[in-house]
Amino acid sequence: MPAAKYNGKSRGIGVRHYQAMMTFVGLSLAYSLRVNLSVGIVAMTDPETREGIKALPWDMSHKGIIVSAFFWGYMMLPILGGHLSRTVGPKYVMFGIMVISSLATILCPYIALNYNWIVFCANRFVIGLAQGAFAPSLNVHIARWAPSSEKNRMFSCIFVGTQVGASLAMLGAGYLAASSWGWPSIFYVTGILSLIWSLFWFFLGADSPDSHPTISDCERDFIKSELIHSSDHSSVSFTIHNIRNVILFYLFHTELF
Repeated sequence: MPAAKYNGKSRGIGVRHYQAMMTFVGLSLAYSLRVNLSVGIVAMTDPETREGIKALPWDMSHKGIIVSAFFWGYMMLPILGGHLSRTVGPKYVMFGIMVISSLATILCPYIALNYNWIVFCANRFVIGLAQGAFAPSLNVHIARWAPSSEKNRMFSCIFVGTQVGASLAMLGAGYLAASSWGWPSIFYVTGILSLIWSLFWFFLGADSPDSHPTISDCERDFIKSELIHSSDHSSVSFTIHNIRNVILFYLFHTELF
């Protein structure tokens, strides 16, 4: 049902809600790409793995470094990701992040079986490097789409995708590892699903209400009227207040680990 204007507000299901739904799914899949290795690495190194699938000779120290490689990459690009989203637009930044992460995830089994653990570690580092810019880009997208009166609710509904994605990925990874497809299917399934989301996002996502081709004038005016205090075009000055905000941002970002 299209959004309708009532007492100065736009009620009903509108384009902004579809955008929120897509970002929820995208965040869930982004987390699935993060945690799939937590279950996968157990099956990858199990000497009793299914016949025809090689068990990898990684010891505990190797596994610890490999699992941590994602997070070493993850911590490097949050500020740059936020800056790019403000200048280029969050749609294409999020699209690029998910395409890179998806393709790198799909390559995980091939790299693990044909190269040493260091190359696999580097691949996970690349995935983390790309994913590090996802949360800042998502915040920029929410800031442009969520009216002030709905922002808290929309933010909460989208970011619950972190728990949904992690839970479903870990549950599904166990079933996939025990299936006839073996542990490589963990990376294929999560990578392909994320790649499919990227294609939908490319055609259906939008940077802001102004750039969406089918949003109604009523809903666009409603969102813009509630975003008059948006800081998209504010100048950046290095003050104690700004430094404090950067510190708080990194604290929030580390909680997403």
